[in-house]
Amino acid sequence: MPPTQAPFRPCRPTRVGRWLALLCASLFTVLHAAEDSSRRRFDLPAGAAVVTLKRAAQQAGLEIVYSAAVVSGVQTRTVIGEFTPREALELMVSHTPLKIFSDPQTGALSILRSSEPEPRPLLTPPPPKEPPRPMKPQSLITVLSTWLALALASGHPATGAEGSTSAGPTGTIAGQVRNSAT
Repeated sequence: MPPTQAPFRPCRPTRVGRWLALLCASLFTVLHAAEDSSRRRFDLPAGAAVVTLKRAAQQAGLEIVYSAAVVSGVQTRTVIGEFTPREALELMVSHTPLKIFSDPQTGALSILRSSEPEPRPLLTPPPPKEPPRPMKPQSLITVLSTWLALALASGHPATGAEGSTSAGPTGTIAGQVRNSAT
């Protein structure tokens, strides 16, 4: 008697879907845990860069390459909270002449001094400039009527006692002189 073979039974789509969902859930859990493990708690006071960079390297669990001569005389900022090591270092050296560089092959971090410091942000932004308003064009009728009104309002000049012209009305003053000296 020949051996009997079990009939071929393909996988059911529901079983494949369950395995696929289980695989995706496990990958998501692993990636999320890896992301959380890269964030660390930092408590770095402001101070001399020579001291604070060493403390940052200890808290980040990284090796940071820098020369004491390059970072001497630079004051770093306070960093408190949960950050990735790169974020914490960027915050710490912001607004200083120091810049962070990473080696693309090894991923090692190094600190170098840039030629010009990063400008500090303005406390209050400057007010927006208002665009100049264009002049309204004047029509010929407006100009002529204004000129005519000014010409008619001035009237004819009057002559005074001495023969000089004056723009005001003329009149007489009457009265008695009591003391001619005053």
